[in-house]
Amino acid sequence: MSTNPSQPPKTGLPTPRALLTSLINAISNIPLTERKPDQSRKSLLLQEESYAPANPFRRVPPSYRHLIITLHVLFPEMVLPALDLLERGLVGRVTLTTTNAAAAAVAGTGKKYLVRLGAWSCTCAAFAFAAVQGDGGMSLEEVGGEAGGMGNDVGIEWSFGGMSLDGLGQAGEGVPLCKHLLACLLAERWSAALGRYVVEWRVGREEMAGIVADM
Repeated sequence: MSTNPSQPPKTGLPTPRALLTSLINAISNIPLTERKPDQSRKSLLLQEESYAPANPFRRVPPSYRHLIITLHVLFPEMVLPALDLLERGLVGRVTLTTTNAAAAAVAGTGKKYLVRLGAWSCTCAAFAFAAVQGDGGMSLEEVGGEAGGMGNDVGIEWSFGGMSLDGLGQAGEGVPLCKHLLACLLAERWSAALGRYVVEWRVGREEMAGIVADM
């Protein structure tokens, strides 16, 4: 039996990017149960006191809820804050009227951040810290230490991490992430459940330039 020393042995473990891509794809394909006639409010948070009839998580079949729990286990500090941004209407999609290009930004009267899912970036400090830290904010201990746009470019298969090169190796490095990017990602990929929480803007080139300059 011989081995090729130029090729590292296969460990059988997925890279962080492959693991998270598979998870987000599975979440995006969750079928929602039909909405009851008395549903009127919109609520996202998972706490019991925040439950409302129209909560999309109440419409997730029990056999699929482990996917949401897995995401929360991997990113325990980000999932609820990301859902809170969506619930409060603080996530918006800005689209150029002359092209198909789009960018996501956290809206509101306070500080705004520019999120680009294709380039996999956010202008907030938390994302910069996650990029330097190297683990992407993912809790590796909870998964046994496994190393585990917007981004819709034509002809290119979607991948968690966009065009970045993070999370492609087996050394345990993660894909940088923040609550703003996660909120935009969930709304984009799981639009059937969370897309309605995104505020849409269509602007011209001058307006888009002004938005980017203010970030």
